Amino acid sequence: RTDSDPKYASLRPCRKFQTYGPLQFEPRGPKYHVVNNHVRYFDWEFAFCHSPASGLQLFDIRFRKERVVYELSVQEVNSVYSRETPGLMRAKFLDSHYGIGKSSNELVKDMDCPYSATFLHTLHLMETGNRKVGERRPSAYPPPP
Repeated sequence: RTDSDPKYASLRPCRKFQTYGPLQFEPRGPKYHVVNNHVRYFDWEFAFCHSPASGLQLFDIRFRKERVVYELSVQEVNSVYSRETPGLMRAKFLDSHYGIGKSSNELVKDMDCPYSATFLHTLHLMETGNRKVGERRPSAYPPPP
């Protein structure tokens, strides 16, 4: 395959699969509950949001009603680059300036998350004043057994 092939980066398979991968089945329904931005999973509870600056943020993470974490999120991304010139030999870039969350992509059902995952919409107000609606971000699903 080459970059000139229109199907080069497509998510559609090149050929029909003979067999399919395993499908997660929940006979009694999901073991987690999502109400607005609050998730409950067995003894765990947390609230979440998706920020344009730092992406997915988890708040007030509790285990058996006791707070374990106040806030959990990516605050900064530091990239170290190297070039042959002395000035750029150890260049460091702090990438949160560009917005970690606003450059995130939508998730694909049954590829990024199980088929039965709960997908939520996000809304970002960008610098231009336009709204950007994310159709499938973030998802809530239980960890694999």
